[in-house]
Amino acid sequence: MTVISWDHVPVFYADWAQWRSEMSAQRDRPLVEAGSCFCVTCSGNGHIYEPARNGEGLIPTPCVSCFGRGTV
Repeated sequence: MTVISWDHVPVFYADWAQWRSEMSAQRDRPLVEAGSCFCVTCSGNGHIYEPARNGEGLIPTPCVSCFGRGTV
């Protein structure tokens, strides 16, 4: 059994072949909706890096401009 996290929800597949067939069916969908553009703040990543509270580097946090979607 294969478990894939899809939008933070675990999805169970019997095997990888089932997952591949579902992904190939979705290839016809556009990746970005018509009329939308990438967020300028996060460059379409959906997150930005902010300093960690303990001062030991940067941590990814959701972008507040696009609410983590990457498009506006």
